[in-house]
Amino acid sequence: MFHGTIVMGGKGLATFWEKDWGSMDSFKYNAVILNNVESFLDANLDYGFIWMQDNASCYRSKET
Repeated sequence: MFHGTIVMGGKGLATFWEKDWGSMDSFKYNAVILNNVESFLDANLDYGFIWMQDNASCYRSKET
């Protein structure tokens, strides 16, 4: 599975979900995807980026 971002009209942060990581749940999503996104947003605070995601089940959990 590919998780990618669009930043200022171009390609941004991207991660491929590797098959050997197993199925995605909220804990794995937080550790792998959101950890990378948080680092990116923290490094680019001056731009005021907004993080948006779709409505997949692991994104909607209380843990996420």
